[in-house]
Amino acid sequence: VTSIDLSEEMLEIAKKKNNNSVNFLYCDATNLPFPKNYFDLSTTTLCLHAVDPLIRKKIIVEMQRVTKDTGYLIFADYTLPKQHSCKASFWNLTSKIIERFAGKEHYLNFCNYIEAGGLQTLINHLTTDRKIEYFGGNLGIYRTVNLPQNI
Repeated sequence: VTSIDLSEEMLEIAKKKNNNSVNFLYCDATNLPFPKNYFDLSTTTLCLHAVDPLIRKKIIVEMQRVTKDTGYLIFADYTLPKQHSCKASFWNLTSKIIERFAGKEHYLNFCNYIEAGGLQTLINHLTTDRKIEYFGGNLGIYRTVNLPQNI
């Protein structure tokens, strides 16, 4: 298991919580230091909404490159609720408040991500075979199959 991050502080926190079964690397997700078809599975968790739209696409392309054909890509990030409800509205407002505290650039990227359609729109070109949504549909975990025609 390998975990990457651009924040040395976050890597140090993760290392303290780990039992030495994970290899932690400080690197950029748009330029991974792994060969093509290296991993069976690649994931990203609450990352894509925080970065510039062009970087989002580069991260996904790089995840596809390092994941074996017919391997899995798992994305966990903000989604747009399909139905309006009190629960969905509450979590929508809560996520906006949380993201606002992360700083101006982060919040602007989050707003752009949501306005562009959230995770569903960002990965709609991939073959999703499983999805779970939480918090009134405001957070989703999508599993996609890394098919060669999607790259």
